[in-house]
Amino acid sequence: MREIYCNGKDRVVTLTTDEIEELHKILCDNYDLLPEMEPVSPRGIKNRNMLESAVSRQLVGSGDYYKYPDIYSNCATLVFGLVKNHSFHNGNKRIGFLALIKHLYCNGYVIRPYIQHKEIYELLRTLADSSLEQHAAAFNKHFYKQHKKLKWTDELQIKYLSLWLRQNAEHKNTKIKQKTIPVNELERLLRTKHLTTSFSGKFLSISKKNSFFQDLFGKSTYKRDYIIKDERNVPLNLIEQMRKDFSISFLDGVDNSTFYNDEDILNNEIISYKKIIYKLAKT
Repeated sequence: MREIYCNGKDRVVTLTTDEIEELHKILCDNYDLLPEMEPVSPRGIKNRNMLESAVSRQLVGSGDYYKYPDIYSNCATLVFGLVKNHSFHNGNKRIGFLALIKHLYCNGYVIRPYIQHKEIYELLRTLADSSLEQHAAAFNKHFYKQHKKLKWTDELQIKYLSLWLRQNAEHKNTKIKQKTIPVNELERLLRTKHLTTSFSGKFLSISKKNSFFQDLFGKSTYKRDYIIKDERNVPLNLIEQMRKDFSISFLDGVDNSTFYNDEDILNNEIISYKKIIYKLAKT
């Protein structure tokens, strides 16, 4: 990563070529997390010059002036370059998606948790197919009507990508506004904290392995059961009780940002967005 101060004021973290290659490696090495997805094959860089060109889009400018001076436009131009340049033998749309996630996260942002997977998938698919106006027509009719008579040039596409990111990303420290969390999302979050979960009917069981010294007293596992009345969603007050029970609360140094937007961003996001990555692999 490198930090730039765009136009003398705004700090933006940009990604390097090495980091994009690392994303490709993560994608190739973690296909087993997605049973439906075929391995990325052949793996590796197809055209290094095109890869470096895509990455360097973040730094286009002169002196202290940058063409893409804010987080959203800077992320948008990187994703545009990675998807359109076909730098890798396979997985270019997926790499664009992972780069989008990492660029936002390195700048303190995440995709809002309840943006529909279909919308994100269509964003990347239509970008790759040079039909991004179809995405605008479906998901941002105001933007589409404003620009439907114009040719969708590279710059107009980047403008739309930038707007989409601005509207659909939030700071990773944003307080949780919703009153419930889906059960499957809670289970994912708990797994990232090295807890084992099991959900059956209305009962959610959570367990963790005890320390060596606790093992000496014959209690190798600490387990608690919780009743989930909704069966699909868990209220925040119950989640806070779970966090206290398993020492992952604010008092234990695990604040909301760390708990709800966990730090192991790449592997967890691959799992979280596996439907998107699987569908992108098929287009």
